[in-house]
Amino acid sequence: MRSGKRPDRVFKDVAYAVLRSQLASISIPQERYLDNSTESTYLNLAKKEGFQPDSIVLSDGSKGHWLGPRNKDKVMVYFHAGGNLTLGVLSHLLHPHPDISIRPKVDEHFRAAVLISPWVKFATEDSSHKRNFYTDMLPPAAAKRWSSAFLGSAPLDNYNQPVLADSSWFRGLDGLVKEVLVWGGGGEVLIDSIDDIANKLKEAHPKTEYIVQRMKTSSSWPFLAIRAKQKELKS
Repeated sequence: MRSGKRPDRVFKDVAYAVLRSQLASISIPQERYLDNSTESTYLNLAKKEGFQPDSIVLSDGSKGHWLGPRNKDKVMVYFHAGGNLTLGVLSHLLHPHPDISIRPKVDEHFRAAVLISPWVKFATEDSSHKRNFYTDMLPPAAAKRWSSAFLGSAPLDNYNQPVLADSSWFRGLDGLVKEVLVWGGGGEVLIDSIDDIANKLKEAHPKTEYIVQRMKTSSSWPFLAIRAKQKELKS
């Protein structure tokens, strides 16, 4: 008898192929047109989940949005580029960036930092980009387009490409966050650089856990949710 997992595998393979083709050809203006703004997404989430929106405006005009009540027991959970930004913030707290006037004061530890498939290296020459091309949805063209938009004219450094830093850069991280969890999928194109940054964080912070799920990618999470919903509607 065939395994019941085969239809899910076929569904994901076809979906990833379609998405790779789309992501390789779409432009940044087209993506912006299709996607909601961060603020709009936040307000929609607040309405759906029934919590009161709470946003702050920083001195440079950028906005921050709180999820839940403000307290010290916060967990930072981010995917992909969000993992990059999380490490950038932690780096700024450890080594204040000379071009950023804001100097946050941290009186209490963050409860935890959860980095799901953190995007810590923009170049696509790692062997995992070729090895896992067909098991992931991220083509090199999209990685180049997004990283160029993200960086602008900024040079690469430890803040925007964390994999450049050595483990000593993160020394003192345990004074900012109690625990760190790094998750990577063995089937994703970013896994080699995720291995690299996870090992550096483990050297710097004794309570860093690194989990790799064989043949999974971070994109598997929403697809699993879609398939579960489809099965629920059929039942």
